[in-house]
Amino acid sequence: MDLSSQHEFLAQAIVVLSRALIYMCTFAGIGGLAWEFMQKRTKMPLQENTSTLYKIALGGGILATMTHFWYLGVTALPVREKTQIFDFVFSSAGLSAAFRICGFACLYPLENPFKHLRHLRVFGIFLLTLSYGVISHSSTHLTGINRFIFTVLLSLHIIFASAWFAGMMDLFMSFRNADELSRRAKVFSRMSKLVFSTALLCGLGLATFFVQNNTTLKTLYEQILTTKFIVVCLIILMATLQRWILLPRIQHTPERALPYFNRGIQLQLLCACLVFLLTAVLVTQAPP
Repeated sequence: MDLSSQHEFLAQAIVVLSRALIYMCTFAGIGGLAWEFMQKRTKMPLQENTSTLYKIALGGGILATMTHFWYLGVTALPVREKTQIFDFVFSSAGLSAAFRICGFACLYPLENPFKHLRHLRVFGIFLLTLSYGVISHSSTHLTGINRFIFTVLLSLHIIFASAWFAGMMDLFMSFRNADELSRRAKVFSRMSKLVFSTALLCGLGLATFFVQNNTTLKTLYEQILTTKFIVVCLIILMATLQRWILLPRIQHTPERALPYFNRGIQLQLLCACLVFLLTAVLVTQAPP
């Protein structure tokens, strides 16, 4: 591998990793707010350390978006003429970065004492989902009703998948207390049936826009998409084992079942991070 190839590979790695970090922070921020809205039904607010973690994720999302946009600008504008800079700032990359930064900023006050500012958080979700569904280049090849359906499915997918991710993070932060973990896991299990199934159905609907009937898995795009589906199936399998096997055992033999339950949560979160990374790589590829 020559020097130019190494630089190109490093540039692609920086773009992919920063984009994956943006996805992770987006899901953490939206998910934290989603669970806050569901407190009236679940009767179980997020733990203090979990809320702090979400605030850190929102701040990280702003920094990652700014770094990602700055690096794209440096690599795309070697001459930096005024007209080129203006065109780049108002391109899809520039607009999506601006929408995400504003969205993260609106979501940041998760426990804002001013009631009239709580609507900003809903507006923040709108901006974040808009940056992915409308401005994102993944929908530029769609027109008319197809683009509208794609935007709706992607927005629902982001919101419900974020709620699942936030619930898993909250369980992860409860691993030291068996009683608290068992109580929260039961609440999360009831809510996750609707949350995860909706996110999964929306994800399958989104895949139909990019996968053709004569799919041969020869293109890198189709291979990455298939890998994502396999990882999601692993998450479903682990969640099923936890819900119907490990969770009942925590009440009877917590000292034996709790380590396996915590390990399952960690593996599911690791798989979720792998999905973020695969999605970031997928965006760099052209659909078939």
